[in-house]
Amino acid sequence: MKRPIKFRGRGIDGKIYFGDVYHAGKSVGIHVIGKGNFEVEPDSIAQLVGYDVDGNEVYEGDTVIDRFRFEHTAGLYTSLHGDEILKEDES
Repeated sequence: MKRPIKFRGRGIDGKIYFGDVYHAGKSVGIHVIGKGNFEVEPDSIAQLVGYDVDGNEVYEGDTVIDRFRFEHTAGLYTSLHGDEILKEDES
């Protein structure tokens, strides 16, 4: 199964948005189907890499833990093997 092309970004309002990236002049945003366009912080944009063992979406920069309890940073060229667990944000 191919993964969808999807992005995540932190809006200038502090909320997290999921959808397609758009560029309008100097601003960058996420288009959320049925909800509209939301300007996001450019450095916060990450593309969907795959899914963890529980079916949670994993994006670039997320930390996953493998079956040997090693932590890895997900990236576009990361090959998720289906046994990784997404590490919850501790902030």
